[in-house]
Amino acid sequence: MKAGKLLTLTFGAVLAVSSLITPYASAMTFGEDFDFEDENGVPFSTVIGGTTKVSFKRIIKGVSGTSNVDVDFIYSITPGANNPAGSTDAPFSAVVEFNDVTPTYDEATGQSVAIATGEIDFAGTYYERPGDYEYIIREASSTNEAYELDSNSYTAVVSVRNFDDGTGVYIPGGKNWLQGTVVQGMVNNLTGEKEDDPTFGNNVTEKGMIELLSQERGNAADAEICFEYTLNIPSQPGVTTNDMVFNIGYQTAQESDGTDIPYCEGNPTTANVGTNTKIYLKHWQTAFIGQVANGANQLPAGMKYTITQAAVDGYQTSWNGQNGLGALATHNSLTTGEQTVAAGRNEISFENVKNAAVFTGVVLGALPYIIAGVIAGIGVAVVIFIKKH
Repeated sequence: MKAGKLLTLTFGAVLAVSSLITPYASAMTFGEDFDFEDENGVPFSTVIGGTTKVSFKRIIKGVSGTSNVDVDFIYSITPGANNPAGSTDAPFSAVVEFNDVTPTYDEATGQSVAIATGEIDFAGTYYERPGDYEYIIREASSTNEAYELDSNSYTAVVSVRNFDDGTGVYIPGGKNWLQGTVVQGMVNNLTGEKEDDPTFGNNVTEKGMIELLSQERGNAADAEICFEYTLNIPSQPGVTTNDMVFNIGYQTAQESDGTDIPYCEGNPTTANVGTNTKIYLKHWQTAFIGQVANGANQLPAGMKYTITQAAVDGYQTSWNGQNGLGALATHNSLTTGEQTVAAGRNEISFENVKNAAVFTGVVLGALPYIIAGVIAGIGVAVVIFIKKH
């Protein structure tokens, strides 16, 4: 065989073997850590192009224009079911923080809105093989339940590719190295479209609380009386006895010497849907139904309720609130009738008046004591007169 032909066959065999060995070696070693450097000693992991981060916005619409927003939204990050292979050390959660964010007025919608930004960094994720990896991003919770979560989700797509160092050998990405880019950014799972400005958001949940105030006045009023109120929240669409229990808190007034007026006994701390709840209040005491510090456990706007005060002998009773006024009732119970919870504070005030009749500036209720005093005085005067004469 001629030398030229032998050389050609040998070279062809080498190429054939090389074509088999190269991909096999890559498959065997992909996922291991390497420390390759360029001619300047810079690790390849720092010179591969592309970004490792995706960012998104969280917007809250319809907030009060005078109150700053302080709430955190927590997001779950879940690997897609059809990813090419497994990955480790990928981010599994993210947080968007509203740290006393001042709302801005949106002229287009006529609403005040608060906006904060979140970021997810896939740097440091270890991929078992190249391909496009999907991660589903959802709102999981918030630190204030008054802000309703957005039910929509996004998919972040991370493209992982081998790197050719110029010798025909493909170097796999090592740990702490995202080799490639977030090529598709974030896709809205509701529309299926990629969005350049992905945004989670919705209106603030419409919730409220009831402030029940008891007041008393009149020249014959008794400050020690505990007025009885019955709160009823009937079962209604979206509100059942299984999922609605509301907290009740109380606030009292003070005596003239600065001490607190004692609360009535037997007051409940919760109100259940479908059950009559008895609340007892003295003069200028308040019950707060559906109020906790972070806005959770409040009553949904649109919920129906009634409050009825039991009759108290000798008192005329009236009520007023955001949704109407109540006429006077004497010696009878008085009810607000069906009321509707509005967003924010729902103030219901009952006023109880007891006056004794007045005759020439004197309270007739005290007249027997006054007459007795007059008679006693006349008796003393008679005794003194007799002694002198």
